[in-house]
Amino acid sequence: MKASFNFDWLTTQEISAEIGATKLADIALKQIGVMRGFGHSDGHLEYEHGDLLVVGYWSMDFDCCGTKDESTTEPVIQTPPAPSPFMALGQRQIHLKRWPLMRGVTGEDNVLGHSASVAHIGLMMALIANKNGANFDLAEVLVYGLLHDLQEVVCQDVAQPSKNASPELAAAFDAFEQKALKAMVETLPAPLQTPYNNYLSPSVEVKNLIKNADIYDALRKSQDECEAGNHKEFGLAYSRLKALVAERSQTNGYLKEFHETFGEAYSWSFDKLVEHSHI
Repeated sequence: MKASFNFDWLTTQEISAEIGATKLADIALKQIGVMRGFGHSDGHLEYEHGDLLVVGYWSMDFDCCGTKDESTTEPVIQTPPAPSPFMALGQRQIHLKRWPLMRGVTGEDNVLGHSASVAHIGLMMALIANKNGANFDLAEVLVYGLLHDLQEVVCQDVAQPSKNASPELAAAFDAFEQKALKAMVETLPAPLQTPYNNYLSPSVEVKNLIKNADIYDALRKSQDECEAGNHKEFGLAYSRLKALVAERSQTNGYLKEFHETFGEAYSWSFDKLVEHSHI
């Protein structure tokens, strides 16, 4: 089988000399399926690909077993996907303030930064657990850590005591968040919806691990505030979260080991952290 491709490329002489006509034809063959173009009634075609304008005529000749068929083949023009607000909406998490009704003195937290912190803490917890014989999928842990509060861009960040004020209220909030998350995912192109839904529906073990990381990040924040003298706003939260971490550490060995290994350093000054980092 043989194929011939004829194109007049409007390029500079330097490009033609550098690449060569044969190489240009090869590029054309590879790119024809992804370039967007338009045709004229006389078979004259024009394509735009980046900053390169291609103008000319093209055909393909096939010769197999002594036969030859000459035909003109229309290029496949791909329809671009409909615009999706998913990424732009998701990254609005940076504007969602955490602890919104509490006056902080150590700087504001936002949901996007919190999600990154939870993913980082969760990764270390998973590494500790795997070292001790568990089998956490680290990619699943990282992705769910990053996405675990995605629905809050629609539902807002509501304090846990308010969400869990009653079983009925907790169930209502959960249904609301699930509906918001489903609506967000449905704005994705269809081929991307299934992978996202898979990552947003992790195993029970991963969901529990990220819950522990979420609690620990809240403990870290409340501890920072109290050590800066802000017991009025965060004293009760700090006491509650310390007790919760101690309780969950009894059944989650990786949480206990994480706290024993890394917890103390959260109280250190920057100078002390650098001193112990051997920089």
